[in-house]
This record gives sequence, structure tokens and C-alpha cells, in this order.
Amino acid sequence: MQAPSRPGRTRDHGSYFDGLTAQPHAVTVKVHSGGIHIYGEGGKSFGLWGYDGLRAAPGIRTDTEINLMHSENPDARLVITDPAIVGQLTNMAPHIFKRRGSRRGLAYRLVLIALIIGIIAGLIFVVVPQTAHVIAGFIPVKWEMAWGRSIRNKFTAKTKVCRGMAGKEALDAMVAHLLRTGPVRASEYHVNVTVIKSKTQNAFATMGGQIVVFSKLIEEMDGPDELAGVLAHEIAHVIARHPLTHTIEAFTAMTFANMFGGGASDIGGALVVSSYSRTMEAEADRIASKILREARVSPRGLAKFFQRLQKAAKGGTIGALAIFSTHPALAERAARLQGLRPTPTRPALSRGQWRAVRRICG
Repeated sequence: MQAPSRPGRTRDHGSYFDGLTAQPHAVTVKVHSGGIHIYGEGGKSFGLWGYDGLRAAPGIRTDTEINLMHSENPDARLVITDPAIVGQLTNMAPHIFKRRGSRRGLAYRLVLIALIIGIIAGLIFVVVPQTAHVIAGFIPVKWEMAWGRSIRNKFTAKTKVCRGMAGKEALDAMVAHLLRTGPVRASEYHVNVTVIKSKTQNAFATMGGQIVVFSKLIEEMDGPDELAGVLAHEIAHVIARHPLTHTIEAFTAMTFANMFGGGASDIGGALVVSSYSRTMEAEADRIASKILREARVSPRGLAKFFQRLQKAAKGGTIGALAIFSTHPALAERAARLQGLRPTPTRPALSRGQWRAVRRICG
């Protein structure tokens, strides 16, 4: 065994990399029972590496060269190129060259599985949402409208569609008034609103401009401005292509679920009970406020609707209306709408028209 006893020395045993710079340091090494002592030029000590934390870098070893690392200084590396020192280490600490046992293999597999799951989750929850709107942009509106009619027909096939003449005329007049605003005219969509008989409070927009309103929702509203606000919100989702984007996201997620043992249900049904992202809801609120202001309908109707939802959520009775409760919080959304600069408004419907809409299902 060799150890430098004075600044000068006749040969080096290898190179030491301190992990701070790329500059190698020529070193001599002393091997003893407690570990290896590393010396640089002039007898400078780079420290004692005990055998407990010492290991050889995997796959980098020959009979004349080894690459060592230590747990106490994980960024540093010691490359020994002296065959005599390599032999001493092989005899003194053979364990540093052995592969880790089965526990390490299990840990490696668990980490690998976690990594794969993380990648898949990243694809579903990060990559897909960020690219779904790009994909949607390549799909013609005509295709989307045909798909939307199909989904609406399938959804309403087992329910009663409300066709009260006076109520439908009043509702159609409200919708037409909202559709004459700039944000909607700039789109290619033909919006259609269908009211169905139901004891559940809900409303949703599907692809291609199809909006379905549940009768119980209308019955619970305080006035036509609330209904106009909800319709403007759903129209905003339509012209921002949120239903189509959401469908692409859901289809991708269900495809992954099938690949890994889950089951994919009907896409239309899944979308009805799922909610939009925070970004989509914020965008829909913003567009809806523009539609309402241009239509001279007070956005406070939609704000009042959100406030009622918040109270229902606190009481645990929000039910199907959870579709509207996506973050940002309902209170924040209501406050934002109420804080808009006042403009001249008029009721969305006359009292007579509103009574007709409330009786649209008979």
C-alpha cells in the first residue's frame, strides 16, 4: 500500500472529480481497513471514503480501472487507474462491486411503474388538455353539428321533450335575441335549445350547438334573466368549442382506461355528468357577459344563479348542478359578474312570456 509522506510523489493512482467543476485532480489513494484516503497535489486531502457508503458505478469497471462514488458526496467521482489499487479494493471491499439484492430490484420496478403511471397521468391531465383544442380546430363544424344532434337525440329518446307552443315561442324569441349578438354572429353555429321534462335541475351544451335544459331548472329560477344568463353561458361554451374539446379529452382518457383495464362508457352520457375545466368556465363566463351586455340583459341574473348554486352546495343539495360548480369558486364568479360596469338593460322576457316558458312542459 502506498501513501504520500511528502508533497512530491512518483506516480498517480487516478483522477478525482469534486462535483463542483469539470477539472480532474490527479490523486494518490491509500487503502486501509476503514476505507480509502484520497490525496491530491502537495499531500492535500480530499477526504476519507468509508466502505459503507462506497460503491462502484454500474457497468464501469475493468481489471485496471474502476469508477467510484460515495453516498456522503454523491456528486464526486474517483476514477482509479492503478491495477494495484484496484486489486487491493477487490480484496478489501468486494461488496462494492456486487449488484444490489432483490429489494433493490423491487424498488427499481416500483419506481419504474410509478414513472410510467406519472407519464400516463401527464398525458391525460396535462398534454391532452393542452392539445385537445388544437385537434378540435381541425374538425369541421358540420361534423361537430351532426355529432351533437346524434348525442341530443340519444339523450332525449327516453325523456319527454316539452313542446308547449306559447312557451316554446317565448323561449325561441329569447334565444334568437341572444344569438343576434356579436360573439355568436362571428361563429358558424346554429344553436338549438331543447327543454325536457325532468325532476332534476340541470342544463348542458353538447357538440354542435345543442343545448338541453331540464324543466326543473326553469321552475326553480327567480326570473327570465337567470334563464337568459344560463343560456348565454351555455352558448359561450358552444362558440368556444368547449364541448368538442371536452369530448376529445374524455375520449382520450377513456381510451387509456381501456388500455389499463378500465371500461369506457358512452361518451355523451359521460360528458353530461362531468364538468369543464377552470379555464373553460372562466372563458364561458367572460363570453356570456359580453353576450348579455350586447343583448341588454342584466348579467346579474347569471350572478344570482351562481349565488343560489353556492347556497345549495353549502346545504349539500347541489346534485346535478355540480356541472356548473367548477372552479373558479361560484362566489368569485358571481362577484365578477356583479362588478361589471352597469349598462342599460331590459327584462329578458315579459311577465307573460316568462309564465309561458315556466309552463312549457304543461
